[in-house]
Amino acid sequence: MVYPIALEAVKRLDALFDIERAVNGKPAADRVAVRQELSAPLMTELHSWLIAQRAMLSRSHNLTKPVLNSSKGPSSAGAPARRAPARELAPATGRARRLMHQATAFTGCLRLGRERPVIKVVADQHGSPTSAADIADTLLRMTRRMLAPDAPCGIWHFVNAGEATWHDLAEMVLADLYAHEGKRPILQAIATTDYPTPAARPPYSRLDTSSLTRDFGVIPRHWQDAVADILGQINHIDAMAGKQDEEGIS
Repeated sequence: MVYPIALEAVKRLDALFDIERAVNGKPAADRVAVRQELSAPLMTELHSWLIAQRAMLSRSHNLTKPVLNSSKGPSSAGAPARRAPARELAPATGRARRLMHQATAFTGCLRLGRERPVIKVVADQHGSPTSAADIADTLLRMTRRMLAPDAPCGIWHFVNAGEATWHDLAEMVLADLYAHEGKRPILQAIATTDYPTPAARPPYSRLDTSSLTRDFGVIPRHWQDAVADILGQINHIDAMAGKQDEEGIS
């Protein structure tokens, strides 16, 4: 599920990156002037908007924590709106791989399991399955850090910790989804050559997140913990749907 708040946040951040692309390669003094004139007001608006969104979210909402973290502002500074024009806003670029949320690999495995007795999954591509929610939380934490006078700049990678193949991920997902649901389908490991795709997939796609930890204090949790959270959400949704069916609620 893609939340409207998340889409709006990405749209606002894209506007900041558009400014960065426009000043890329220009003298430092020119970049500072443009950022103070154009970026600082957008950052102020972003902060005010996040505070407004925070007030409308329930405590249990998936976005409450990341919105809360990003709208606090730096603890040692005053309101970002007052400080942003006084400094250069540092550019940042991030990379992530193998995104997952409850509407992709998880429900896809369940659907295929109901349709096929045997599911073939690639087992020779190694990477780090990564929660889309964790990426959103990290991006908002990075945005908050960028409000500080000593904000870093550079390229950072984010993936959940640990390593797995697509087969490993499917194994964990199916084990949970079929724990209480009839006969589990057979999971067959195959090679990349047995599953050709238009775009070539790398055999090893893990990313180093040490610079992210160093500059932002972000320590990615293990991919299995992230998967367990998403599976818990799916189980909760299924349980609520079953309860409504029993009570005759549509």
